[in-house]
Amino acid sequence: HEDQALIARREKMPGAEEIHSYVLSVHGQSNERDAGSQAATCSNCHGWHDIRLPRDPDSSVSRKRVAQTCGKCHRDVLEVYYGSAHGKLAREGNPDVPVCTDCHGEHRIRSPGDRRSTVSRFHIAETCARCHENPEIVRKYRIPIASPATFYRNSVHGIEVMKKQNGDAAACQDCHGHHSILGGDDPRSRVNRRNIPETCGDCHRHREIEAQYERSIHGQAFRDGVTEAPVCTDCHGEHRILSHLDPKAPTYSTRLAKEVCGRCHGSLVVTRKYGLSTEQVRTYYESYHGLASQLGDTTVANCASCHGVHLILPRDDPDSTIHPANLRDTCGKCHPGATAEFVKGLVHISRTSRRGENALLWWIRRIYIALIALTIGGMLLHNFVIMGRHIRDKYRAQKGLPYVQRFPTTALVQHFLIMVTFILLVLTGFSLAYPQSLFARMVSTYLGLGEHARGLVHRIAGVGLGLTMIWHIGAMLFTKRGRHELRSILFRLEDVGDALRNIGYHLGLCRKKPRFDRYDYSEKMEYWALLWGTVVMIVTGLLMWFPVRAAAVLGLSKVWIDAATTIHFYEAWLATLAILIWHFFFVMFHPEEYPMSMSWLTGKLPVESMEERHPKELERLERAGEIIYPEEE
Repeated sequence: HEDQALIARREKMPGAEEIHSYVLSVHGQSNERDAGSQAATCSNCHGWHDIRLPRDPDSSVSRKRVAQTCGKCHRDVLEVYYGSAHGKLAREGNPDVPVCTDCHGEHRIRSPGDRRSTVSRFHIAETCARCHENPEIVRKYRIPIASPATFYRNSVHGIEVMKKQNGDAAACQDCHGHHSILGGDDPRSRVNRRNIPETCGDCHRHREIEAQYERSIHGQAFRDGVTEAPVCTDCHGEHRILSHLDPKAPTYSTRLAKEVCGRCHGSLVVTRKYGLSTEQVRTYYESYHGLASQLGDTTVANCASCHGVHLILPRDDPDSTIHPANLRDTCGKCHPGATAEFVKGLVHISRTSRRGENALLWWIRRIYIALIALTIGGMLLHNFVIMGRHIRDKYRAQKGLPYVQRFPTTALVQHFLIMVTFILLVLTGFSLAYPQSLFARMVSTYLGLGEHARGLVHRIAGVGLGLTMIWHIGAMLFTKRGRHELRSILFRLEDVGDALRNIGYHLGLCRKKPRFDRYDYSEKMEYWALLWGTVVMIVTGLLMWFPVRAAAVLGLSKVWIDAATTIHFYEAWLATLAILIWHFFFVMFHPEEYPMSMSWLTGKLPVESMEERHPKELERLERAGEIIYPEEE
């Protein structure tokens, strides 16, 4: 096998590299150092005269028989291997299961204590990854754990082993075993839930973590058979275990309540089953500590700050950190000088519960809600009365002024219908998008719109908006006045100059305002945005309303329905904000229109307003004699 000429004539014949690999292996080195060594030689594995190719099923080094071959010397290991998850499949003839040579190599087999070995703790993750991160293997055998080696490499253990070369940190075999690897559902497995504390305790015993956990309320519950009681992996994870100081770790101070404690104490299934409080997580997040934590403050108290980390005990245990006798010390860690009076009372307070000490807060909350409703409601009513008087005065004042009939009755009706349907769509649409919001609860409670009624009103309003737009577009295209309106509202190049001059005027850079015609650039922008947005909302709304019909008639897959839903949601936000910020400013809050423009109610615009807003159109109307004087009516 070191004859290069012979190897060249024999395709795929093992050459000098394999011989040298064996010499450097744990077997070869043992034989070199000790003439009486019983370590394996070539014939022990390949045989003497009946040497067969490895791909031959009857070969002693074929995948089918290599475990038995190794077992001639390593009999104790073979028995353990055949009892493992891998070994059971190997005995059944599974072609994918790892055998001895897949992990240890073939000729260059090194001791696990050798850093260069494929099964040393410094390389074992790469070895395991060859199967456990092979997409074909994972998919074929439905292995549920995703990318274990990748997660391990980025974990606190993996970083210690692979980057810092710390030989004491945990590697795959420390948790799963060497040859006796069993599935997590096997009661004998080191990673079975029943055995997790003991497995982790093999390394963390010196910190008394296992003993603390065993004594804790979680450890006692787990020992009593409470399957939901957390073990190490429930809080820290399995392969991607991160330091509690790492912001990405679930045990990081700002994430602990939600991602660790909240998984059980915020679960109605768990809390109801075991008679636990269902409000602990919610009330924590409503407290100053919880609110500040959500804003990223890492110094405020989290669950572990008060209850402890591994030695979590019930309140009535004298050693508990939340026992009444120990609260001064516990709170005093953050609040030096805490007195007995300071620590009296509930920590997890609820303003929505009337039980016990919460009753006072419940009454205060109820009284203030009523007070807010009466006070703010009265203020709103007071302000509406004042604004109503100013609107009425403005309306009466304009009745005696020369005016222009700017919009016909049909346009006013269309605007009213669009306004009503739009408001209904906003109320019923956003209450579905944000079901937990105060806005949604008010819509459901005070308007009586449960989901069925909400959906019905939303669809009726959508149909009403669509029919109104069809009426409007038809009037624009098929009536003489409509075609005139359409020509007037089309964008022209001069609109760009008008916009720049108008902004310049209000910034004090231009002396004169631009002279607008029937519609200025802002009105044109708003009109076309309304038209385009309404078409988008109608089309996407119909796709959401009739997804099955869309798939059957138009051949649209679900991804297009999802795209329509996304467009519908963000277009709704765009339209709502545009109305609030743009439209309301020009019809209500603009200094020239405050408290409200009357044109949307009467269709009329006084001549003085026309001079300010649309001087070009006013000149044209004056020449045509279309100015209306009230005394002449």
